[in-house]
Amino acid sequence: MCEMMDKKGVADLLGVSVRQVDYLRANEELPYCRMGQLIRFRLEAVEEWIKNRETVGRACPSLTDGKAVGVLT
Repeated sequence: MCEMMDKKGVADLLGVSVRQVDYLRANEELPYCRMGQLIRFRLEAVEEWIKNRETVGRACPSLTDGKAVGVLT
């Protein structure tokens, strides 16, 4: 059985406001399920949504050439 959350639970998980969750859902950016008039979010789907939006930062070029930049001596 999958765990279902309401928009307050999703907001807490994401660290955003309930209003932001409403915005993401309304723009079909965040996966959700409609059960009659209820809107619910599958925890697994939201976690996958988060995973798909992770980015890997690139090293700053000035830090990869072996020189310290912005260091006061």
